[in-house]
Amino acid sequence: MRPLDTEKLTDKEWGDYLFMRKNPRGVHREQWMHTQGCRRWFKAQRDNGELRDPGLRDVRPSATQDG
Repeated sequence: MRPLDTEKLTDKEWGDYLFMRKNPRGVHREQWMHTQGCRRWFKAQRDNGELRDPGLRDVRPSATQDG
């Protein structure tokens, strides 16, 4: 949960809020944006328990071909 009065936080408290997150072992599904390239949103599935390539999927609706 975001701290309500961020001006009163120490640098350590603010850094802990920004960077120290729980990272439970297992499969995670996330939505990312490729900001430095094509700027597309995509969904990634990663397993931080096993170093395997993530499953990636474009977020945009798939194009359909009519005829």
